[in-house]
Parts: sequence; structure tokens; C-alpha cells
Amino acid sequence: MADWDINASMVGSSPDSKIAFASALVSTFIFAYYGPTLSFWLSSYVNSMSDLFHKDVPLDFIAKVFETMACCPQHTFQVLTKRSQRLREIAQHLVWAPNIWMGVSVEDARVVNRITDLQAVPAHVRFLSCEPLIGPLDNLPLIGIHWVIVGGESGPSSRLMRREWVDSILHQCRSVGAAFFFKQWGGVRKDLAGRELDGRTYDELPQGLDLIKLAGRKSLALV
Repeated sequence: MADWDINASMVGSSPDSKIAFASALVSTFIFAYYGPTLSFWLSSYVNSMSDLFHKDVPLDFIAKVFETMACCPQHTFQVLTKRSQRLREIAQHLVWAPNIWMGVSVEDARVVNRITDLQAVPAHVRFLSCEPLIGPLDNLPLIGIHWVIVGGESGPSSRLMRREWVDSILHQCRSVGAAFFFKQWGGVRKDLAGRELDGRTYDELPQGLDLIKLAGRKSLALV
């Protein structure tokens, strides 16, 4: 288990860096002290309200987060970032255990370069979160990508997600054997829009995983 020696000098002064640091700290402490003793399988989404790879979050701290996750092999950790360049730069300094899934957000074609950064990372599972999908994503570089999540934006000011954008990503996943997970259509009333595509739901997970174990896991978004 990582030796936690935390002080205020480790984090930058910007509000974003403080949020990212604080949420990662809380979520990691939860697993540092309780993760190894939990009797049930748990799938956890790390830093759901911030970004662990924010420029002001220290490398030593990020490394300790990864060490802590690696010490809880009975749980699955999904780490998502928009800071793909920093992820790529420091990946060699992190512990990449099989239970750590690494992903990047890809909302439209402007940020497809994040996928190239992710492909250079030695994670056992690499995934894309195309949510909210706000533009077409044709000709995605999906080699080495194991899982793609697609979903529409929700809320009063949500932007429309077009059906052809979703179909395109599904077909691209099929062509390379990547798992496809369709989360929602979104909109002002996402509960009414639902999450069916072509009359069915898509809840696929990366190939080669123990789907029986994963199906029985609880899910937790950590800060």
C-alpha cells in the first residue's frame, strides 16, 4: 500500500487543481482503508467530478493513487481524463495493474488526438467515453481500444445527438471488435428518451473479462 504523506504544498493554487486533488484524495483514501476488506466486487469510477491528470496534481500523488488501486485487485477502477497529453507523458511512472481501466473523453472530432495518446498507454483496458456526443466521429482510430461508451447530453440546455453519429460509432466498433456500450439518448427528459438503439440495449464490456463477476459487482462513482 502507498505511504501517504500529504501536505498542501503538493497541489497548485487554482480552483480546478484543488478540486481534482481533493476528490482524488477522498476517493483513494476510501479504498486505501476499506477497499481490501470489502466483501463484494466493486466497479468504481475514479474522480467522476474532476480530472486526476490536471496539470497541478503532482505526479507523486497520482502514482500513489495508482498504487492504491493496484493493491485492491478484487475491484475494477475506471479512470477517465481529458488531459490525455499529460497521461501519456507520465504513464511510464505509474503502476498499470489489470484492474485499472484507462479512458479518455472524446466528445467530437476536435479532440480525436486524445485517442492517440491513450493508445500509447500500457493499460490492460483502454476505453473511450463519447459522452456527451456532440458531433460526428467518423474514422476513429480504434486499434488497441477495447471499449467505447456513447451517450447523449442531458439537461435543460442539452445539445442534440444525431442517430447517424451513434450508428457510425457502433459500426466502427464492430469492424475492430471493440465492445460498445450505449448509455442514453439524453435530452431534457433522458428518462423518457431511454437508452434503446434499434429496439435493444447495448451493455457490452471488453472481451476476455469475467462477465459473471462484473455483472455481480456494485458500481460506485468516487467523488
